[in-house]
Amino acid sequence: MLESLKSKIVIGFIAYGFFMGLISIYFFWHSDAPLILNLPAIWISNIIYGLLIEYLGDPSSPHAHYTIPWILRIPQTYFIISLIFWSVLGILVDRIVKILRQSI
Repeated sequence: MLESLKSKIVIGFIAYGFFMGLISIYFFWHSDAPLILNLPAIWISNIIYGLLIEYLGDPSSPHAHYTIPWILRIPQTYFIISLIFWSVLGILVDRIVKILRQSI
């Protein structure tokens, strides 16, 4: 696993996830449109946020957003999920590339 994290592919995906997460937070505060370049992570974040409200928070509260810890709220989840999603995708792509190189 550690050797995989040293791969240029994985590092590129991690950097992409980090910066797209930060940019998604900016878009959340300054735009009504989601960031297209980070759409999968934003969709997953919204689903996870809904589940967090349902199971950790109080969905009947008029301020349900504030019934879960700050780090689990939107837009913070955009950054966290973006970093996780793109990192895992990078590891998968790296594994596929290594398998394809070995088969040649």
